[in-house]
Amino acid sequence: MQESSKTPATGKLFAIEFLVGQHSLFFGALGQAFFYVHQFKPYFPVWVAGPFFLIPWAAVFLLFFANRLLFPPRQTRRYWLYAVLWYTFLTVMAEIIWLGGYMPALMPKPPVTPLVSLLIIQIPMNLGWLSFIPIIHDYIRNPHLWQ
Repeated sequence: MQESSKTPATGKLFAIEFLVGQHSLFFGALGQAFFYVHQFKPYFPVWVAGPFFLIPWAAVFLLFFANRLLFPPRQTRRYWLYAVLWYTFLTVMAEIIWLGGYMPALMPKPPVTPLVSLLIIQIPMNLGWLSFIPIIHDYIRNPHLWQ
């Protein structure tokens, strides 16, 4: 009896965890887009940057949008991992560019303060790392579907 009472709570916790993980990709992608668009402003238009950096979030959203999976469970998890790894690669590249001293100038006239750049770029971009929480939790619960 106690087992069945714990199952819905675990499912509810996983659903909340998954929503946080999925939408952290959205905020992370916005931080990435803001970073890269200002880094490569003359060559990278804003209308291209937004959708381009939202591709990992959109892929995960489409994979789990319907009640039924679009692909078999192993393949779905593999695509989910690829989307998060793509986001991770772009974030690590942004950090390398940032540490290399090429911090984007957000406003043309006054130089941006570190606090503003932290709030506008760093925090949203690093929120995307929360997307690994549901992946790790799912790997612990279903390791046979990841191999």
